[in-house]
Amino acid sequence: MKSRLLGAVCVFIYAILSSGQVISATINFSTLDFPGATGTQARGINNAGQVVGFYYDASGEQHGFLKDSSGYTTIDYPGAVTVNLYGINNNGQILGVYSTGDNTIHGFIKSGSSYTTFDHPDTDLKWSN
Repeated sequence: MKSRLLGAVCVFIYAILSSGQVISATINFSTLDFPGATGTQARGINNAGQVVGFYYDASGEQHGFLKDSSGYTTIDYPGAVTVNLYGINNNGQILGVYSTGDNTIHGFIKSGSSYTTFDHPDTDLKWSN
């Protein structure tokens, strides 16, 4: 069975190479480091190249960020202890979660300068330390 599969793969590769067509792809990688952060994680990107994620500051606190053509912007839910941003759509609306002082986790959407919290009524999620 393995030799038959290997043979099929070889035939496929030979057919591509002998066809004279070149298959190529361009992949660009960028390093994302929020200025002054001890760690940065990207979690979402939209078609305009806006990137969202979170970073850890020098004291270990976690903050959300937006990176676009003008640079980095911290995005923290008002009064939150911890913020993670997970997605951004092509309208610039940002999806994330934040925690409060008792480590309860809440979902939110940021649209422009407005924040809307989304909590399931039967859920009481907590960050674990």
